[in-house]
Amino acid sequence: MPEGDERIRAYAEAVQIADQLQDLEAGFLAREDLIQSAVFGGRPDLALVPFAWCLAQSDADPKRFPADRARLNPLWIYKWIIEQAAEHPEISRDKLEELLEDMSRRYSSHGGSLRSISKLRAQLSLGRLREARATAKRIFEGKLSCTEVPTVTYGSFIVPLWLGGQSEDASRLGLQLPRLIGKNRAFTMAAGATLVYLHKKGSKKALKLAKKYAGWALTGDTPLRRLPLLIGLVHVFRRQCDSGYAEEQLAGLAKDETPTTYRKALSRFEHEALSLAVAFDRRNGHSRVGENVRARLDRVSSWGWPF
Repeated sequence: MPEGDERIRAYAEAVQIADQLQDLEAGFLAREDLIQSAVFGGRPDLALVPFAWCLAQSDADPKRFPADRARLNPLWIYKWIIEQAAEHPEISRDKLEELLEDMSRRYSSHGGSLRSISKLRAQLSLGRLREARATAKRIFEGKLSCTEVPTVTYGSFIVPLWLGGQSEDASRLGLQLPRLIGKNRAFTMAAGATLVYLHKKGSKKALKLAKKYAGWALTGDTPLRRLPLLIGLVHVFRRQCDSGYAEEQLAGLAKDETPTTYRKALSRFEHEALSLAVAFDRRNGHSRVGENVRARLDRVSSWGWPF
């Protein structure tokens, strides 16, 4: 069964059945599958609760549910969870600090490393592009067999490479990313960066992909990762409106929605992007996310990540 909503629903039902039978082992296994399916199926928010449950079981009975179990190591999953939690504005700063402290304690007690791809994203800015590129050397050389890491990394680099004058490398990523992203909503952020790049290049492919990705910007994945896609959609749909197609009809943006127009869709994407930015600024206690989002909605002159 491919990654996506159907797979997530199947494992969520498996969790319910295991709980009804009061089968802890089956419940643990089902939640591991649900966590993995949610993260890679574009709904990482649905992984937070089952992960907390698995962690609690491991704490209560470490012999039965060891933290370093081979099937799906809870400590390994933690690096996913900590990123997902930070990307939901409704999760408070105190809670984030609590998670980071708990993660550090668990990793230290088991001799684990705290390195993750989030460090690479934190480094990524135009002023440090060369350093970030060097860190990702093995990824760009194609020495990783998985799809997730290259796709996420290429999505992080495509706009900074273009803005930094490395157009040949950016063009190569622009050809690869739509294929790598496919129908996988877990790559929402990469989809947004790809849209921005193709739009700024004037590629006709931008509009085709915008229609494909439009629903992703409204549901699924974390709020922070949906922001780049919302920004990309605003730029593409604004061009359509400015070109005289404002009232042209579009299919519903999300499943089961009625048809809309470019003008209405543009307004909706702008409102959603600004609302998310306000929520993050309220949680973080500053105005930087809102300022960055408004600047990128107006023009793309920089593209650091995270916002």
